Amino acid sequence: LAKTLAEALKKMDKSARVVRHRVAGDIVGDVPDTVSECKLVESAGLINIGYTHAWSEPFAKPLRKWFRASCNTLEELDEAISMGWATTLAVSGSGIPKNLALAGKKAVLCPARNGVEGKKDIDCNSCTLCKVSPNTKDLIIMFEVHGSEKTIQDAKEKSVDITSII
Repeated sequence: LAKTLAEALKKMDKSARVVRHRVAGDIVGDVPDTVSECKLVESAGLINIGYTHAWSEPFAKPLRKWFRASCNTLEELDEAISMGWATTLAVSGSGIPKNLALAGKKAVLCPARNGVEGKKDIDCNSCTLCKVSPNTKDLIIMFEVHGSEKTIQDAKEKSVDITSII
């Protein structure tokens, strides 16, 4: 079992294209180490993908090159964009479109379809829309709330009901 990112990169699958940072938590108190890891990932020729709810904090600013601001309201979305962040938005509701205009930008629903019968699997490794690059920075990536029934209910309270917008 790899104990460091450098060890994990030596053992990575040849098909790997993406490193998803902080899957089990946010970057609070860990920005310098995360920046170092992002540089290591780039040196390995891989794509950094990360999200932070701490985007409004000055200490998180160095991560704007690789991370997206995780937003739960349209007001947060506007603020994060004004601060130069690439963004994501938690959305709920019925009939969420694959794309729409929000905050003067194109918003795209995350196309992940892992395990959906009859659909080709799409995951972060095959998609890379969340990569912060000149081609993707201005996209707002929408994530439909998901998880257990309780998780979905809690998340709906902290997300944008897309039905009220379209």
